[in-house]
Amino acid sequence: MNGIVAYGAYLLSFRHAQRRLDALGPSQLLCLSSLLCALMLAVAIPLEHETFAIPDGRSLASLLALGLVGQVLGWSLIVRA
Repeated sequence: MNGIVAYGAYLLSFRHAQRRLDALGPSQLLCLSSLLCALMLAVAIPLEHETFAIPDGRSLASLLALGLVGQVLGWSLIVRA
């Protein structure tokens, strides 16, 4: 349930930023959002005693596919909606 609330808050914040930062294009706003999320992960990972290490090539390929299809394509469609 917390994940749903957090994701809803993220979407509302993203939409608010779209309206306020009209000088940024959709792709630039998506890049800024991704960088901010990566920064938050970089802070949270050491606190949870985890690592950014990718264990093997198959995991790397899965992450690249997720990033290209799920994130870039999906968010590009959401931003332009």
